[in-house]
Amino acid sequence: SEYSVPAIVASSNQMKAVVPAHDPGTVMVEVSINGGNDWTSSGTTIVFAPEPTLASVEPTRATLAGGITVTLVGENFYKSKDAVCRFGLGRVVTAYHITSTRLQCLTPVSMMGNVTVDVSNNGVDYTRSGVRFTFADRIMWLLSPSSGPSTGGGTITLSGSDLTGSLGEID
Repeated sequence: SEYSVPAIVASSNQMKAVVPAHDPGTVMVEVSINGGNDWTSSGTTIVFAPEPTLASVEPTRATLAGGITVTLVGENFYKSKDAVCRFGLGRVVTAYHITSTRLQCLTPVSMMGNVTVDVSNNGVDYTRSGVRFTFADRIMWLLSPSSGPSTGGGTITLSGSDLTGSLGEID
């Protein structure tokens, strides 16, 4: 075979191998247990694709309750049943393919704080983007108008989530 690689038998029903570099495309994967004399003919394939990159996420904040749709912008996203978004370590949610440069995810339930967001086309290999995301108990979405007189006295409207209560303060 053009790309034969050694494999380690992990159990009676599993082998592991390091995948070699390959041009993008779909490749058949077959197994031999007798030194390459006989090969399976399972028709199993692997897709080689450029690594995804993540440049930004919008919005950059969500409430702790989760369920907010975020759009992730980057490159080399492909439609895959295994595509996921990861918020911090271990909070993984399904990614919905929009285009090769856009994915959407619903934020998971989270504790307050900042995390990095990464994506994976295969559920195993993640970007290392460093793109930050904030989970907060209250989120400000809109300020209108966004400018006013320096003498004060103008009225502004703030829109967001979980802004309940009879009194509030603006800082």
